Amino acid sequence: MHQFTLLLAIRTGITPVLLDWSNTVPKAPKTSVGPTFISLYAAGDRIGYGIHTMRDKVATGELRAYRISDKPGSAIRVKVADVDALMKPVIPAEVYPDATGRNGGAK
Repeated sequence: MHQFTLLLAIRTGITPVLLDWSNTVPKAPKTSVGPTFISLYAAGDRIGYGIHTMRDKVATGELRAYRISDKPGSAIRVKVADVDALMKPVIPAEVYPDATGRNGGAK
């Protein structure tokens, strides 16, 4: 409570009323939207690869990349979704024996 409000309340005998104005203005919803494109260095950090491995994946066509401009040497970016798609789930043979494409360990 402010000193002036408290002093006014004491001298006049009025009970001070605190007004809460924080709920009068609607707030924008909080969203955690990350970047759509990231650098090759950030992409490598994201999945545990080095920058040269990421460049190799771009060169072989395994990872699609985009240049910021048409100039040679301009920055290269990749989509976060494409980087995440490089990660493949490891399926143990005991859980899904047919997922390996083999005969499921049949003897």
